[in-house]
Amino acid sequence: ISIEIVSSANGDSEAIFVDEIEGDTSILEFKATDQGIYDYVLFEGDKSKPATLVEYEASIGTQWEYTLPSGTVVRRELVEKGNLFKVEQTYPNIPFAISIENIEWEISPQKGVVACTINYTDEDPIRLDID
Repeated sequence: ISIEIVSSANGDSEAIFVDEIEGDTSILEFKATDQGIYDYVLFEGDKSKPATLVEYEASIGTQWEYTLPSGTVVRRELVEKGNLFKVEQTYPNIPFAISIENIEWEISPQKGVVACTINYTDEDPIRLDID
């Protein structure tokens, strides 16, 4: 998997993930501000619905919850704060049959999103480091 970050002057960034083996490309769009990082992924690129990935002034335990058009609930919780912020993303209303257990985001206030780890219930985790 290769990752390319493309940034624009307005703070919007795209993380472009390319899986050379499967031939798949995924584009994840983010917006970085002095307040935090927001993404447009949850609402399929809808720029009018930025979802909080992290707010730098938040306390450990702060949660952001979103209900997607499908009815799926996505919950993000700040679990670590310091030079590196860690946010755990879970899906509390999806049956355990889904293979994704959670996603762990790692965010640097200076660099933005630096990594994410996708943890599966039945497979080894996949860690994506973003340079």
